[in-house]
Amino acid sequence: MSAAIIVFIGQLRRLRHWQCQIVLDGRSGGRLGTEDGFKLAKPAFICPLFCLLYLEFDDHSRQICCVWADMLDDTQYRTLCRLAKQSS
Repeated sequence: MSAAIIVFIGQLRRLRHWQCQIVLDGRSGGRLGTEDGFKLAKPAFICPLFCLLYLEFDDHSRQICCVWADMLDDTQYRTLCRLAKQSS
């Protein structure tokens, strides 16, 4: 039991410093981090609480990326939503 608690505490500490960079080009694509290029497989789902991005990578694998509004400040979230809307 105590080992599980130690593992969860370690994961919580790592999660606090986790980050991911999404770069949208405004033309239905972008890159994740510094290397993984992607295009938006279908239009983003945008609501006040979160934005769902449907990513298709260059190797044709797909992934759903959920960005919660509280992960960014208001200006950044509005910019993300605007670029996602333009890209679809």
